[in-house]
Amino acid sequence: MVTEPTPPRGDDVPDSVLDELKRAFASPAPVVPAVPVEPVASGDTQRDRASTVTIVIGHDDDLADAVYLDDAHDLGPPVTRTGTRADDPRGRTTIVIGDDLDSSGAYDAVEVPSRSMDPRVRARRIAVKRAAGRRRLLWFGAIAGVVVLVVGVLGLFSSSLFAVEVVDVQGGSYSEARYGDRLDQIIEEMTGKPVLLVDTLRAERDLEQIPWIERAFVDTDFPHRVLIDIRERQPLATFTGSDGRYRVIDRDGRVLDVLDGRPADYMLLTGPGPDLEAGGLAAGPFAEAAKLVGALPAELRAITLSGSVDATTGDLGLVMQGAVGRPDIEVRLGNPTGLDSKLARLLQQVRDGLDGIVRLDVSTDEVIRSPL
Repeated sequence: MVTEPTPPRGDDVPDSVLDELKRAFASPAPVVPAVPVEPVASGDTQRDRASTVTIVIGHDDDLADAVYLDDAHDLGPPVTRTGTRADDPRGRTTIVIGDDLDSSGAYDAVEVPSRSMDPRVRARRIAVKRAAGRRRLLWFGAIAGVVVLVVGVLGLFSSSLFAVEVVDVQGGSYSEARYGDRLDQIIEEMTGKPVLLVDTLRAERDLEQIPWIERAFVDTDFPHRVLIDIRERQPLATFTGSDGRYRVIDRDGRVLDVLDGRPADYMLLTGPGPDLEAGGLAAGPFAEAAKLVGALPAELRAITLSGSVDATTGDLGLVMQGAVGRPDIEVRLGNPTGLDSKLARLLQQVRDGLDGIVRLDVSTDEVIRSPL
């Protein structure tokens, strides 16, 4: 009886058999031909540096696109058998050999640029940087020249060669008459100062502190002149304080002047007024009375003798001249609201005639006439 042989277990296989099987089925290792390297003379200083040739078998996607050795003229000097450039002192070149043979039987190859920068590229970069530096230097010089020129011009114009010699003032007749010393002081501060350094805004503020001046405009006229244009307040009425002195006020109630005697040119407001100095503001009913005087039509103003102010109630009134041989007429206007309508009713009453009338109330739509 024939029996099948029992296959040997792994432990029973001799080592010699395993070694023979490994040699039979193992892939042959690739043989890379050696690349000869020319010896370097010790006296050659340019070739004393280590020459390096790197040959890469196969294709790497990270490398540059392949350039055939047939096109070596595009890469510069020819490649020698050692794989180095003939004129490359450092002698470092990498040649990549592809996977497939071309029709001629030669491998395609590509030259990877070495770590050393081409002297022509380096020279070009240096030239570009130097040109950019020269341009920046030119711009800096031009800007510095302009700054120096401007500073020089301003310094010249700000010198005593262009000092203020003449100050012309117009529109300030009352201001010059009543506050000439203060006006002269402001003018003296500007005289002799370089015209470009005159603080016109400050001069305007100082001038507007003078009670009679409502608005001031100061302008320089190069090289030696300053112009001052003054807009004065319009005086309308006057009232007496507890000290017996008369205050002249404008439509805003601003006290323009304080006088010992009554000024005949301004309408008198009867009733005790506050003791204010020039420049003060008479608020309340006296300011409203000044507005009333400024709003009077010419026809009423011609026959109005004075105005009255009740400091307690704030009511306003007028005293109008009566007919020849007749007493004066007292007019009650009431509170300061609706003055335009009240003055319109008063004007109509005057045109209708006031013979025999001594009191007239136009504070409401229903006019009250009180005869003798």
